[in-house]
Amino acid sequence: MESLLEESKQTKLRKVGFAHDNFMLLHENYDYYHSERPSRIMSIYQHLENCGLIDRCVKVDCPHAEIDQLLRVHTKEHIAKVDATKYSEYVKQNGEKEVKPTQGKHVQYLTSDTYCNKHTADCALMAAGASVECCDKMFMYYQCDSVFAAIRPPGHHADEGNIQGFCFFNNAAVAAQHLIDEYGLKKVLIFDWDVHFGDGTSKIFYKSDQVLYVSIHRYDQGQFYPGEVGSPKYIGEGKGEGYNINFGYDWTRSESKVGDMEFIYACQSILFPIIKEFGPEAIIISCGFDSAEGDQVGQAGVSPAGFAWMTYGLMKNCEKVIALLEGGYNLKSLAVSSESVLETLFVNKEEEFNKLLSKLAGSDITYDIMADQSQKLANSNVREVSNTLKELLKNNWKCLKSD
Repeated sequence: MESLLEESKQTKLRKVGFAHDNFMLLHENYDYYHSERPSRIMSIYQHLENCGLIDRCVKVDCPHAEIDQLLRVHTKEHIAKVDATKYSEYVKQNGEKEVKPTQGKHVQYLTSDTYCNKHTADCALMAAGASVECCDKMFMYYQCDSVFAAIRPPGHHADEGNIQGFCFFNNAAVAAQHLIDEYGLKKVLIFDWDVHFGDGTSKIFYKSDQVLYVSIHRYDQGQFYPGEVGSPKYIGEGKGEGYNINFGYDWTRSESKVGDMEFIYACQSILFPIIKEFGPEAIIISCGFDSAEGDQVGQAGVSPAGFAWMTYGLMKNCEKVIALLEGGYNLKSLAVSSESVLETLFVNKEEEFNKLLSKLAGSDITYDIMADQSQKLANSNVREVSNTLKELLKNNWKCLKSD
């Protein structure tokens, strides 16, 4: 009977959702070129449509997030700060300050790198709301097994009270807390493969044992944004000790590019064993493609096959996956990387995945072969980082304790 049930499960078609709304194109810097630009999600949508993938997906709407959903991870002051981006600078009138709605194509800079216009607040609300809707499609309506969300602005740098790093609301954090509060989940994994450390997400859940935050990011001894906070030494605090894992590699010290073999080695050597022991009930991918080959911001080299490998590896631990777009600034890399992740979310069996992997890699390859290759080919720096983390986390995870 068990084998029949397993066979039925394996042959069942997976339902995958896709969240996107053209309104989010209106968050734009009209004055100067900015890497976080509308064409990012345009390129993804157009490519996925041309591939025929959009038609295979369940449509997921992008409603505005509700205030109480945001308040789970952000302060009232922060929410008001984002809302205030709809308005121009204060003007003196009758001795009092009055806010005027922003007119035309006026752009303000809230930090040295984060701009806004009169549409930004609504776009940020939609991105956060879409993240919540992804959860509901899976856990309330059972219409999706997994979801990919091509949304912007991104979120993983925003913490409880700070707009920063192109981010306004922390979409992944809002989604994770929604899963915990609304559906009673006890174990949610946020897996962040954006080339930048998600300092906002880390800070929000730093003392929590309900959310395991795992980040593979470029660190460069604290010289790469957002700086020293991405150090491997920060492993969480209190109940959250061991639940914050910063796999921060040094691109400047690597004898070769940091690409598929390095990311897969990180997963195989330490991250996936911990994730397996954690036993997530849902996985949120902070899906930043600035770690992709061709992206000049990250200067890493993860291929579509590499992203597919990581996605499937995560699915082996939990099939409930929500992939939320974070960074990624090369339009071609964004498009083909998104395709590889979305195609993987449809996969049921490893045999099926290996066919997809071979197609993406352009040669006969399997999940296990790529894993084995990483043990031989990964550069020395990621091996050092893995060993450092094993030492730091050995008292928190049984899988890291030596016999």
